[in-house]
Amino acid sequence: MDEIPIPQKIELAETLKSLRQFHPFYRKSIDKLFWYTDPILVRFGETGPCSGIDAAALRLRVDRSNCNEAGYWLPHPDLRPHIVKQANAEIGRLNVAASPEDANPNFSRFHSRFDASLAQCEINDTVRLCSLDGETITIAKATYLDQIGTNITADREIELPISARLNEDTRSPFEGKTCRQMDTEADGRLKPLSRCVQANTIGVATVALDANNKIIARYRNFNRQKLRPDDVQVRLGAMNKGWHCFSSGVLEWSDIETAAEQQSTELFCANLTEAMRREIWYETGFPRDSREYSIVPYAFVRELKRPGKPQFFFVTKFHNLTAEEICDRIDRHYDEGIVREAGEYSRLEEDLGRKFLRMMSRKRQPSSGFWIIEPDDPGRLSQKRLADLSVEGHNNETFTYELYGALFILSGLDISEIFGGPS
Repeated sequence: MDEIPIPQKIELAETLKSLRQFHPFYRKSIDKLFWYTDPILVRFGETGPCSGIDAAALRLRVDRSNCNEAGYWLPHPDLRPHIVKQANAEIGRLNVAASPEDANPNFSRFHSRFDASLAQCEINDTVRLCSLDGETITIAKATYLDQIGTNITADREIELPISARLNEDTRSPFEGKTCRQMDTEADGRLKPLSRCVQANTIGVATVALDANNKIIARYRNFNRQKLRPDDVQVRLGAMNKGWHCFSSGVLEWSDIETAAEQQSTELFCANLTEAMRREIWYETGFPRDSREYSIVPYAFVRELKRPGKPQFFFVTKFHNLTAEEICDRIDRHYDEGIVREAGEYSRLEEDLGRKFLRMMSRKRQPSSGFWIIEPDDPGRLSQKRLADLSVEGHNNETFTYELYGALFILSGLDISEIFGGPS
């Protein structure tokens, strides 16, 4: 596939330049706007693409060798003050706990002493992917603050602790480096998870299909009240605005705690799917136990923009609802106050002319917060059509890199195969 023209209206030229500079090993993928490592097709037992690796057949191991007495991952000592500083600086990314029960009760037991103001925020325990090979998935308990202090702010120079700066005998390996540089090989490829210094917490995201396999994209905007002055759209460690996945989030330790105790990979995979259902509930209002849709995993990747961060992609298939009906339901859930994380997505501002045309159209159209995408045929979205859609966009906006990446992988698969399971 040829290099995709850069959609200038979303101002990604600077990001592309930086990714090419830091990760020349992935130049072909970067030029195609696919900002991930080579995807691994996965299935959970009989759920997922036939050709995928069965993650449920691997062993699950919890790494407690590099954890504190409370079970939290211990970053390198020279990195901990940097994580604390970045977490304090990025407090605007966190929601204030609605009640004391929503705050993390183990705040005082994290690996470092964080600013007391953070104790009033929602800080979830997350799941660090320590390593993943052909036999074993190794995990550890981390926190969202670790993700903020590493993968999300990976391009800020690491400020060493005073002890490391005063030590003239031993030079810290972090001196003058960023987290991205620490976790990148000389040729630009990402280091193996087992050699990484960052949190590398597991994320989940899903593409949604209606009963006719139409794709439902949702508009994600900046919450500008939560941004620092230097946090502009092209910054490498954050999601740009645009047409985004149906739902996405971070795997929480509470999701997989029982699986970790039992060292059950089968339960771990089931918990991953349940975590995806939780995020759908939080961000759309569709109940976690809804039988109106099924969720199937299809790929595992690591990000380049948030360097090394692991991600599982899912497909959410609505059995009987059309895309228009799904969008209407979500809008109604917003109006009824059912959507818990209502600030993640928004409607695009429409001028009166565009709104009038949408309302008067004979073809039923969703509100401006949705984009319904029709595949080339009921079973597949070609990479050519995906590239065209990326350039054309919708209502002057285009894909976030996460949705584009999810669709890029999905474009090489047959939807019927994903839901058919292994033969």
